[in-house]
Amino acid sequence: FSPDGLWAAFPLYFLQLHLLPARWALPSVAATAAAASAGFVGHGGQVTPGAFIGPLLGAAVAVATVLGYEALYRESERRRELIEELVATRAELAAAERTAGTLAERERLAREIHDTLAQGLSSIQLLLRAAQRAVPGGSPAAAHIEQARATAQDNLAEA
Repeated sequence: FSPDGLWAAFPLYFLQLHLLPARWALPSVAATAAAASAGFVGHGGQVTPGAFIGPLLGAAVAVATVLGYEALYRESERRRELIEELVATRAELAAAERTAGTLAERERLAREIHDTLAQGLSSIQLLLRAAQRAVPGGSPAAAHIEQARATAQDNLAEA
């Protein structure tokens, strides 16, 4: 077992942190670091601070790297969800604006129709008054003209 064999533990740390649940991954990484140091010393390596610090430092770097990556991944997912929510909100806003535009156009048309009908009924009333003056008072046409004028007057009042 050579000192270079200690570095074989480093990729194992990443695999353990990636494949195992968090409650198992951290103890597994610590056990792998301890086993790497013990294996080195047990196979005739010198007991030096580097034999213990190297695997522990590698484990710490691996843990920090994986935790940092996971935090970035969570943040990325949160932003993706926010973007999806924003897109949905914009679609809802566009639909609401279309609906508001449609309603505004209907109201405008209703006002125009109302104004046109009111003007038409006013014109009919004026024409019927002129016709009423031109027809003798007791004739049957005068009664029909009066009835039409009264109907136009009532409809104008309702409009």
